[in-house]
Amino acid sequence: MAVVECLENRGYELDLNDALTVMKIFADYELFEKSANLENLAIKKTENIYLGPPNEALYDLIRLRPNELKKRYTFDILGLKARCCRLRKLPKKLAEACVMHLCEAVSRGVFQSWATKFFLDLTGCEFPVLCCEKIIENLKNEDLRNICLADTEPSS
Repeated sequence: MAVVECLENRGYELDLNDALTVMKIFADYELFEKSANLENLAIKKTENIYLGPPNEALYDLIRLRPNELKKRYTFDILGLKARCCRLRKLPKKLAEACVMHLCEAVSRGVFQSWATKFFLDLTGCEFPVLCCEKIIENLKNEDLRNICLADTEPSS
């Protein structure tokens, strides 16, 4: 996602194939967050794990909504913070859930923008864009990918 952000900062615009490639990589490496992974695990254990200046706890970071996380951090900074974080202090399943959550959050913008376009196409633009955006914002990235795939598959 840092590469995508870098390309976009230099004026490159992702096309359909680029977006689907990013989504395929997430699927191939199983980087989609499973529902309620963090909620089912003791996320309170992340309170004493700090990510460096400004002394933000991992607990605070994973509780941010993806849109808020993207406003506060670039992909590069978030990646650096995650690498510096002492995840090995956590039980393995909790550490994996934290990483999955962060992957979901940092890729959110790409998935949401493309899924909104595809959703509008799938519905024949019958709904206002704002309504589509409200529907899309409550879905997980895996669901957003499925919307994109549904619109790109040849109809029978």
